[in-house]
Amino acid sequence: MKKNIATSSRKLKRSRIEIKRLKATLNHFKAMAEKLTIENLHLKNEVLEVRTAAISQRMADVEAAYYNETGKFFGEKK
Repeated sequence: MKKNIATSSRKLKRSRIEIKRLKATLNHFKAMAEKLTIENLHLKNEVLEVRTAAISQRMADVEAAYYNETGKFFGEKK
């Protein structure tokens, strides 16, 4: 009977160690997922900034062309 108790105790200890190891692995993956999400958001923000800059430049080009054609600024009533 003592052997069974000792065996059960070792198995329980191994199970506890395995649970701790799995928890550490899970926390590692959660941290990596959070880091990747943050990096992805930064990349999306950079893309939006580039697109916004391109749109602003295009608007400036169109307004300059309008001024060159009409001699008035866009939206000017005179």
